[in-house]
Amino acid sequence: MTTKENYTPQVYDVLYYLSDDDGNEMLDENGNVKLFTNPSGHIGGDCDLAEGIEAEDLNEINNKIIINYEG
Repeated sequence: MTTKENYTPQVYDVLYYLSDDDGNEMLDENGNVKLFTNPSGHIGGDCDLAEGIEAEDLNEINNKIIINYEG
């Protein structure tokens, strides 16, 4: 088993969702929140999403779940 020691956090993917002025998420026909990607990859500003995050702060996800992001 690989441990988190000697690894540093990096950003693999960023997902967005849309909300209205009341904070309600845009939903699909099944009532799930619609997720979006930004094909340009531009996040805005000079920010590092992984800055200040330590490996021990992260929770592993089930990598068997594959989501096909079609913009």
